[in-house]
Amino acid sequence: MMANLTTIDKKILEHVFQMWWWYVLDFTNASFADFFRDDLGIDIYDVKYDYWSGSKANLLRWFWLKSDDALVGKCVLKMVDYIEAFIESEQNRDISNKQLQKAKEIGNRLLGINVTADKNSNIDSFLDKDFADVSINTLHLDIFIEDILKERIEEIKQWIKHDLSLATIFLCWSTLEWLLLAISQKFPKKFNTSKSAPKKDWKVLQFSDWSLETFINVSKDVWVLDEDVRKYSHALRDFRNYIHPYHQASQSFYPTKETAKLSRQVLKTSMIQIKKFIEKHNLNTYL
Repeated sequence: MMANLTTIDKKILEHVFQMWWWYVLDFTNASFADFFRDDLGIDIYDVKYDYWSGSKANLLRWFWLKSDDALVGKCVLKMVDYIEAFIESEQNRDISNKQLQKAKEIGNRLLGINVTADKNSNIDSFLDKDFADVSINTLHLDIFIEDILKERIEEIKQWIKHDLSLATIFLCWSTLEWLLLAISQKFPKKFNTSKSAPKKDWKVLQFSDWSLETFINVSKDVWVLDEDVRKYSHALRDFRNYIHPYHQASQSFYPTKETAKLSRQVLKTSMIQIKKFIEKHNLNTYL
């Protein structure tokens, strides 16, 4: 009844779940037992999982050997959920989003879930949504660069028409980053008190030191962006790495027109939600 995990699968999971020495993530013995009891309905400290030292890491390794694909797949996805809920930012953990995604793929494979088909269906649904254009000046952000932003939005439209996909992607993520910085500066208290706000020595970092990933997560936390936009915004954020030619070549990344449309849709939807957030909080009365 051993789960179908390859050596590489196990290496990935051990890294993502931080199975150093006898540890697993930040679990104590008690919280580790609670996790398996509450989320999986099993007693991880049962004698059948007692392997070698009885440490949390070894219990988990033996659990993989003693359980079927479905149970191990469920465990993997539940642990990934735990990481995303409590150790959300790459800045605060030793796990990259790419590694976390690999763990999700392993969990879904064990459960027999065809993620590629579901993912493509979700993306098509997101792209099919028809949103009206939002004028930059209705966002009431920074009058000094409104003209520049208007030019950017117009360039994005033209570049998509002419299949300039890579340029479209780069312009979309840089514009999104500025928009989220601008809204954070209008609502500093909301952004600084978010659970996802990055800290150093117990102090929240200045907005100028925030990453695009952080702005996206905090914007979701304070209800500027919804879950759909947060999810696809992270995809847009990942594309920015390809601004480096060697990285693009090593990953064999050649964006299509659909990728450019996804990037534009993320930016367009973000602008709509930023506008709604501003109107809801009556920011215009202070300008």
